[in-house]
Amino acid sequence: MSMFSERTTLKDNSRNLSYADAHCHLLPDYFEMNEVTELSKKALENGVKIIVNSAVNPENYQFGLDTTKLEGMYLAVGYETTKIIEERYKQLIVFYEAHKESIKAIGEVGLDFHWIKETDKRELQIEYFGKIIDYTLGKEIPLVIHSRGAESKTIEILKQKGAEDVLMHCFEGDEEQAKEISRLS
Repeated sequence: MSMFSERTTLKDNSRNLSYADAHCHLLPDYFEMNEVTELSKKALENGVKIIVNSAVNPENYQFGLDTTKLEGMYLAVGYETTKIIEERYKQLIVFYEAHKESIKAIGEVGLDFHWIKETDKRELQIEYFGKIIDYTLGKEIPLVIHSRGAESKTIEILKQKGAEDVLMHCFEGDEEQAKEISRLS
């Protein structure tokens, strides 16, 4: 069987299946709205029924919200873990409170020790990760977690805070850590 016919067979067999994209960045940094509209139509035609668009910069929150008008498109709002400052945290909370009926998850949020090496900046990430978990507890909104090079600390904080409704978007941990995380989901 040629590669072309394998792809055709796969596509033909997948028509009865439904898919979800739990994390993508269909934002103005990369796409214009007409491109997102076209992409979402093609996704629906190919069985992708749910797309969770993750806006991680306050400058993109409104664009992300606008994409929720498209069929099957949902929004998660968060912040870039490597660029967290008090102002971005506050902007996230304000935007979420104003639009919580349209926002399906908080994230991505978390820790990135791969890129952030300085102790003071890591401590700032840890502080705001804890704050956002505290904020979401009892709100029935899942967290989309970014954890790169910080899996042990991420798991420790999630357990300590009692966070249970989590989706690991970025995770470099081992099998045992993955099992630990799955018990939180």
